[in-house]
Amino acid sequence: MSITENSFIVTDILNGDSRFGVTSVLFGPDGNLYSADITGTIYRYDIDPDTGLATSVTAIFESEGAQILGVKFDPSDDNALWISYATRGERHSGTISKIDLTTGEETEYITGLPNGADLEHQVNGIDFGPDGKLYISVGGTRSLGGDGTWSEPETPLSAAVVVADVRNDPRFDDGPIDVTAEADGSGYDPFADDAPVWLYATGLRNCYDIEWSEIDGEFILVGGINMNDRAPGQSLTPDDPDTEANEAIYSRPEHESVVIIKEGFYYGHPNPSRGQYILNGGNPTEDVDPFEIPEYEVGTLPEDGFDPSLFLNVADLFDGFSPNGTETYVNGEILQANFNGGEGIHVFAYVDDALVYNGALLNQRGDQIFFDAPLDVAVDPATGRIYVANFGEGQSNPSNGGIFLLDPTGEVVVGTGGSSGSDSETLLIEAETLIQSGFVSTAVVDASAGAAAILSQSGDTGSIFIDFREDFGLYNIEIGYFDDNGGLASFELQIGDQVYTWIADADLGSGQSVDTAASFTLTGIELGAGDGVTIRGVADGTDLAALDFIEFTALNTAPIPIVDSLDRTVATGETLTVDLSRYFQDADGDLLTFVFDEATPPGVQISGSFLTYSPQVGEEGVHTYSILADDGEDQSAAIPITITVTEPGQLPVSAPTDIDDTPNTILENAIGGTLVGITAEAIEPNSADMVTGYTLSDNRFVIDVDGIVSVADGALFDAETEALISLGITASSSDGSTGQTLFDIAIGDVNESPIGAVSDVDSADNAITDMAIAGTLVGLTASATDPDLADMVASYTVDDARFVIDASGVVTVADGALFDAAAEAVIPLLITAISTDGSTSQQAFNILVTEIADAPVGAVVDINGAANTLTEGALAGVSVGITAEAVDPTEGDSVSYSVDDARFVIDTSGVVTIANGAVFDAAGESLITLNVTATSTDGST
Repeated sequence: MSITENSFIVTDILNGDSRFGVTSVLFGPDGNLYSADITGTIYRYDIDPDTGLATSVTAIFESEGAQILGVKFDPSDDNALWISYATRGERHSGTISKIDLTTGEETEYITGLPNGADLEHQVNGIDFGPDGKLYISVGGTRSLGGDGTWSEPETPLSAAVVVADVRNDPRFDDGPIDVTAEADGSGYDPFADDAPVWLYATGLRNCYDIEWSEIDGEFILVGGINMNDRAPGQSLTPDDPDTEANEAIYSRPEHESVVIIKEGFYYGHPNPSRGQYILNGGNPTEDVDPFEIPEYEVGTLPEDGFDPSLFLNVADLFDGFSPNGTETYVNGEILQANFNGGEGIHVFAYVDDALVYNGALLNQRGDQIFFDAPLDVAVDPATGRIYVANFGEGQSNPSNGGIFLLDPTGEVVVGTGGSSGSDSETLLIEAETLIQSGFVSTAVVDASAGAAAILSQSGDTGSIFIDFREDFGLYNIEIGYFDDNGGLASFELQIGDQVYTWIADADLGSGQSVDTAASFTLTGIELGAGDGVTIRGVADGTDLAALDFIEFTALNTAPIPIVDSLDRTVATGETLTVDLSRYFQDADGDLLTFVFDEATPPGVQISGSFLTYSPQVGEEGVHTYSILADDGEDQSAAIPITITVTEPGQLPVSAPTDIDDTPNTILENAIGGTLVGITAEAIEPNSADMVTGYTLSDNRFVIDVDGIVSVADGALFDAETEALISLGITASSSDGSTGQTLFDIAIGDVNESPIGAVSDVDSADNAITDMAIAGTLVGLTASATDPDLADMVASYTVDDARFVIDASGVVTVADGALFDAAAEAVIPLLITAISTDGSTSQQAFNILVTEIADAPVGAVVDINGAANTLTEGALAGVSVGITAEAVDPTEGDSVSYSVDDARFVIDTSGVVTIANGAVFDAAGESLITLNVTATSTDGST
């Protein structure tokens, strides 16, 4: 049963709790909830297991300036929390750290990951794979990979998922590894064979979250593909010297997607530093290709590794924009927080090697659950309760953020989550890394990794558990152990309800050595992601049930054709292009290569997944070939392709063109019969044939026999939710051929509503001190919106000259402003928002004015690390190793220094030197006590 068939009760996790810019939530192994935010703080919410609500909240880590996005517990240490963050205004500030929850100590492991200067994008979500390595999502630093937006160029590690074995690679033991890689190729090289941080997948514009989910070991990544096409005037693609139509400004289509990430694949975001220039799917064929960019010339192939089957375009499903936090639910479905547009929690499943959309989470009334800006989601695996991180009311100035509990009202069914492919064929797991109880990790020279899981003494029992995360399928399982002849240790392997047992009775020798190494093997065992594998041991005598490793070897399956055959027609002198990858699936996730099942026919070529054929005169006729898809693992599948080559005069009907020069646009209140501005015309090149008619892809429009498109009766449009409609027009010929073209129709906005109410989107208190100076933030950020697409807030005004308000609504103290807390403890400030349509909205806000005492100067400290010493013959001006510093916290006050010994002088910066004429005698005075006094302009010392 899908979770969308359940309903949920929505509650604040802790009454009265409000957070600023909540970015992540994580359900911990201790049964409590953890959250991070853009202020650099991590909180622990102590959860009542009966209600799912928090009883208290504690800040467990703070790092000022760190915008934390990724949080993940260490797979083998419940007291270790890994985080990812970057710092605003700093280049390559992306950092991966581990927090020791017992001490609060932070240890940096990776530094120098790229980020936008204003953190437009940065290092994002992190997760540990079944191989124990840490997978890290890094955002792109240019909106479309080229010039025109943001301050940082794309670099080799940006817009990618990278991998590092932070828990096992000894190079991380010597301190953090700086991976600063510049756009010109200088600096860190992620392509090196021995690189400690390397690329897993590329072209991910800003993949906010990643997770090894229950879809059999494949990454499910959301966000960032949000997407790669921007509105006119905003962004440029990089210039590819080998391809036409570069540096074009792209405006369509919207490709917000939830994606499956596979190693070595490319997800559409250009990055010149990696030699990747083509946006999304390029424009390879005359057909409407998946994720095509129509501004490219036909024949523009996507970058190698671009596979549309790994994408699910959520913009087509629920107007979803910025898909972000991802979590696997207890039944195997995938939850995804949608930040903009469809502000809710959406549910996906993995079916037949692809993602499908199951719907949104609902409340008890059956309505979709909405939030202001949901950014992340977490699940209690024991109860199925869901926790949502609500970023806040506004992206630029998030306030009133918090965490919500979604408590299911119906039964929660635990499942396994479908089937898919994996890049891994053999998974070797060291037993000593999986200790659950009883066993002890012990050094063994002849073990596969120098250690084994061993029981302490005869009669002891122990177990280890594996949360299997690989592809669903058949596996051979080999368990390596040591058979000591001093007893008969027994073992038990349990998978689901099936139990397999054996006894170490081979009498191979004593101890754990190469001579006593043994193995137990099962063949053809069915396993899938979410299955639990438990191994138990009982020690007997000196045979201590020593487990060395567990190895899973997948039994490879062949690729599967998804069509029985392919049929194509091309005329001599023209070029046929077919994307073969669209017609095969591979359950193992293997990267397929395509070849002919016989000798390569003349003129027909396969490059990557694309077949191209440019027949010449004399090759007319019907040609049938067999295309073989090979998975590289001795498995393949073939489908026939029939190519009909016609004479030049037997061309198919052309794709329609628009012969109406007027813009393709209507207003959102257009009535039936309104002309759209499109007159379609298709050409039938064969004199014996004719165009028989046109059809449309959207029933809100009609087309007559002359190709004129108009609005249909009863059609409804909304410019706020659908500013652009792509209308497919298909022309049909009497010879059976067809041609199709997509035309964009702009939906114009009609002024329907005035500007909305003014609110304060800054969660800080509206307060200043009576000594506040010009530029001081008041804690008030006004926000108003005009629901009409064509209108926006033009400006804000305030009714008190002691304050100013900028275009973004931020209120600060004006130059020359004076305040008196005793006479005016509260100032009412009226803010007016003015729309471009002339409508206005007003709201009064109270600003608290508090009296501040003039704080005294602080203690004097020596900030010079050198020893405080001199020789008895030292000359005037020689430094004695003292630099005094004292701070007056009151803004505007300054500090001066003096000493109590005339043999020394101290300057305005606190540096102490020897005075003119000073005389010292080491024999009579080996130690001098010098008092330094700091005096503030407020009189305090």
